[in-house]
Amino acid sequence: MDEGSAGSTTRCCHEAIQSRTESFQPSVDQRRDFDLLRWEDLEELPADLIIIGSHGTEHRVLPKVSDAALVDEIEESKNRLEQKVGRAIQFFSYPNGRFDDRVVTHASRVYRRR
Repeated sequence: MDEGSAGSTTRCCHEAIQSRTESFQPSVDQRRDFDLLRWEDLEELPADLIIIGSHGTEHRVLPKVSDAALVDEIEESKNRLEQKVGRAIQFFSYPNGRFDDRVVTHASRVYRRR
């Protein structure tokens, strides 16, 4: 398989996964069962070794949400994390790797640019 074909296959797989998972909303039980850390665990992580970043409040596909929901996903997740772990949250990772100009513009206003 040439390099172009591998890239196309990877893109197709990535798109297929995104299309099947973008509306996934874990239940309360799933969150409880699969959350790896408690808030107390996050607080104890050494800030000089571990960076904690935000990933949204509900893991929604951000280009598809309203402006109000976008603010909640980006700003509320940052505020909640900062309140819970007691340190500045400077980084944001787009849920499902999905973003558009509106999402990037808002995230850039709220989070540190690198």
